[in-house]
Amino acid sequence: MQIIAGQSEPHSGRVELHSRARIGYLEQQPEFAAGRTVWEDARSGLEELLSLSGEAERIAAAIAVEQDASARKKLEQQFDFLQHQLHRHDVYQADRRIEQILQGLGFAEAAWHQPCETLSGGQQNRLLLVKLLLADPDLLLLDEPSNHLDIDATEWLENYLTGTDQAMLIVSHDRYFLDRVTNRTLELYQGTVESYPG
Repeated sequence: MQIIAGQSEPHSGRVELHSRARIGYLEQQPEFAAGRTVWEDARSGLEELLSLSGEAERIAAAIAVEQDASARKKLEQQFDFLQHQLHRHDVYQADRRIEQILQGLGFAEAAWHQPCETLSGGQQNRLLLVKLLLADPDLLLLDEPSNHLDIDATEWLENYLTGTDQAMLIVSHDRYFLDRVTNRTLELYQGTVESYPG
């Protein structure tokens, strides 16, 4: 997982990613900025996507004043791509998405303004998952995502993952969870990989 996420180097071989591919990795060690609330930290998962909105505004302003037809056409293509990304990731409904994911993963509204450092270890791990889902990467790398989730939150996560079009690589010991959300199982053993459907 760390090799695919770019955090470790492989001993052999290489990882090839599309230049625009966005990878999100659910780690097991949470770190939070001091003084940040649950809501603020969850919203930080959207920073990259929200920056696209600012970039779209900048390009729209450049289109309005560009005199050269060829340059304007390139700007319009960039603007169209950004608009597609913003709509695809539902960035214009950011607050609604934050609420849905926080509630789905078991954060009551009363906890949204609680400082992150006052959360239990399990709650902090759930908040990492909230941020990752909000970031909406092209590839989700999930290391034991159902840890620290109660039955309701696990069911919500299963439904969320089965309803998304993102690619996922999941490491889990929860075979019921895997049965619900995956369509292929890889067994890694002594340098070999066996692939099983289902």
